[in-house]
Amino acid sequence: MNSRERIIATLRKEKTDRIPVCSYGYAGWFDAAGEEMQQKLINNTDIIIITVNDSDIKQVLGETYKNVYDINYKNNIVIETVTTPKGLLKRIKKIDGCSELIIEEFFKNKEDIEKFLSIPFIPFKNLETKEYTHYEEIIKKEGIVLNRISNAASLPYDWFKPEKYYFSLIDHEKLIYKLTEELAYRIESYVDKLIKNEVNKFVIAGCERFGGGLTNPRYFDDLVYKYDKKLVNLIHKNRGIAQVHMHGKIKNYLGKIIDMGFDCIEPVEHPPGGDLSLKEARKIIGNKMSILGNLDDLQFLNTATEKQITKQSLQAILDAGINGNYMLGGTSSSIFTENIANAFFLMAKVSKEYGTYPIDLDKILSYINSLE
Repeated sequence: MNSRERIIATLRKEKTDRIPVCSYGYAGWFDAAGEEMQQKLINNTDIIIITVNDSDIKQVLGETYKNVYDINYKNNIVIETVTTPKGLLKRIKKIDGCSELIIEEFFKNKEDIEKFLSIPFIPFKNLETKEYTHYEEIIKKEGIVLNRISNAASLPYDWFKPEKYYFSLIDHEKLIYKLTEELAYRIESYVDKLIKNEVNKFVIAGCERFGGGLTNPRYFDDLVYKYDKKLVNLIHKNRGIAQVHMHGKIKNYLGKIIDMGFDCIEPVEHPPGGDLSLKEARKIIGNKMSILGNLDDLQFLNTATEKQITKQSLQAILDAGINGNYMLGGTSSSIFTENIANAFFLMAKVSKEYGTYPIDLDKILSYINSLE
């Protein structure tokens, strides 16, 4: 079984030969690794590359994008403008290596929301999907490519300063609801067009902005659950894959995420970042959804010894991998270091030795005890 088959079988809760070990990150992360390291990741792990087909604003402007959007570069400063019937929207970013710092947000007040809503929407006639197909060609059968989509609830958060969004959600609730409904319609149209272009594997991000006590739980129901469930249904109608990205405290939301129909959740963090262990997450989820991740990229994989990584990998296999539907990995930071890469290579060796089905529990427990 090659890596592509192994990952997809795990996501679809089908029989597989062993637990996949997924090095996981954005296309930019992969590019920065360099050709030699890229090949090692492809050859030695079950790699997952995340692409972003279009910018967040382009995805929801449709064909109108060509007439209303403009972008200018001044050294490491990027200035984006959107001309609307009710006035100009502007975002300014500072680029530092692979990271971006937002200096000025698209939305500053409710008037900016109204500006966006005044833009007529015409669905895309055609979409280029070169990035997605480019990375599929690079990794071939040794992994998969997932295209990242921000859900409708998270885009307004991204276009405001975070605290300003939460205040707006309270002060202008009806307007935020109206905006989210419109964005959900536009995102669904965009995803449908991607699917028609044979891009049908997605990671959907944004849930975490409404989990872990950040907002009243009803906002998760009204702004996330309501629309993401429809999006997942659309993807599944086309034999696609829908993975949900949700950092932080997820315990009180797992039932709803399962009901939305997602195939997989990542990264499922231990406390204090998260609020339940991997073993607890598996108990709640059962065989209804796959789990990817759990070993902290920066605070553990980047600094741990080989003995520590081996022990934690074995424990993760015991806690979540016995009955399948688990992929051993990090916590989706998309931050690449040589130490993290070497940790993935070690995890892959552990999985080949101890994560092959049927899993030998006594063998794992004996080895864990020997590492004490």
